[in-house]
Amino acid sequence: MACTARAQELSDANWALCPSPEGMPLFQPLPEGPKPGKGTPLPTDIDAEKLDVSEKEVTVLTGNVELRRGDQWLGTDKLTYRHESETFFTEGPVKFQDRRI
Repeated sequence: MACTARAQELSDANWALCPSPEGMPLFQPLPEGPKPGKGTPLPTDIDAEKLDVSEKEVTVLTGNVELRRGDQWLGTDKLTYRHESETFFTEGPVKFQDRRI
């Protein structure tokens, strides 16, 4: 016996928004709250084992550096803050996560 089968079409399904159960676990629990870039600027909190402020233009943080801003988290071994441009720069391995899936 042979017959024809047809799958039901789902017009509103958007599987791209479904998180994968096989995805990577979070590095750190993320706080609820506003996302960076929307409205008022958010404060940036940084933890590190060492802080070097010997140069006038840059501040260098080393050793288990963790940067948090809103729902964003960044982990690295070395982070350099450039005062004039108010930007952060890192070299080497970096871990990053936010609430985007």
